[in-house]
Amino acid sequence: MRSKQRLDRDDRSTSAFDVGLQAERTGLAWDRTALAVIATGLLLVRATTTNDQVFLAVFGLCVVTSGGALACLSAQRYEQLQARLRSGSSTAHFRLVVAVSATAMIAAMVGLALAVALVVE
Repeated sequence: MRSKQRLDRDDRSTSAFDVGLQAERTGLAWDRTALAVIATGLLLVRATTTNDQVFLAVFGLCVVTSGGALACLSAQRYEQLQARLRSGSSTAHFRLVVAVSATAMIAAMVGLALAVALVVE
């Protein structure tokens, strides 16, 4: 009887539309990225308590806000991806990848410029 139950459970797991749980792993990666962005922004804001630099505080708050927006986008994207997987349509979203990559590069360059400015002072 136990082997029959085990077989039934195995059959159900392989019949899922997303066997490898790629959408879940991708959603979790987006959530981790959003948390890292928020943490970076909070560290920038915290750094202003000792340096009294208003620009750095404003930039840190913008980074925190961007991280929150990224978390919301992550949840929305996950739901869209699930709907596309259920319907069998394409899951590619090229413009989103380009937009997030460009934003990350700009934020990295601004962060590097701010780090250099802090070291030079």
